[in-house]
Amino acid sequence: SAEAGEAPRTISVSGSASERAEPDLARLSFTVDQARTSAAEAREAVAEVIGRLVALLDRMEVAREDVNTTRMTISTEHRRPTRDAEAVLYFRVARSVEVTVRDLDGLEDLLQQAIETGVTRSSGPHLDLSTRPALEERVLRAAADDARRTAETLAGRLGARVGAPRDVRIGPPRGKPFLPAHDPFDPFSAGAEAAAPVETHRVGQIEVTTAVEVTFDLIPE
Repeated sequence: SAEAGEAPRTISVSGSASERAEPDLARLSFTVDQARTSAAEAREAVAEVIGRLVALLDRMEVAREDVNTTRMTISTEHRRPTRDAEAVLYFRVARSVEVTVRDLDGLEDLLQQAIETGVTRSSGPHLDLSTRPALEERVLRAAADDARRTAETLAGRLGARVGAPRDVRIGPPRGKPFLPAHDPFDPFSAGAEAAAPVETHRVGQIEVTTAVEVTFDLIPE
């Protein structure tokens, strides 16, 4: 043990781990945006499109708990039909629907049909894992084991052994899908029309990576 006043002997190491898995769900967002000279007409136009979209999701067997409709927003704007005409007040109404899709085989078909319902914009798909929490925990354990193995290897070569950890710093888990240069799912994206229409959902795996930095006590043999 360290004598009084002597700084403790420590060893600081890093550890990392990663694991890949096939994505099994995708998150999408559809926005409906309509402007009319009457707020009621704008709301009705948005509701009509939202109704068609929800009906489509029902036909595609997307569970209702995987569909979330956001609050409606209303704003106003003035438009001039011509340069010399008097400005006309318009009411703009927007609403979004957030969707979790668990059948990736039907993802492209859903996106194409969603555009036909009249939605204004789409965002996604953002591929993810339903098993992400368990995977992140497993990767974190592996990173900690990697750090301890490194510390024990170094300590053994230095004629010492590893004691208790004094400090632990954890980097946030990172999950990144291996995607093509453009998004083949997005009908609005550049290059989407040139994408091959067959099996565009096969975009690879998601890799979850975690790193830790650990300081251990170093105990002389």
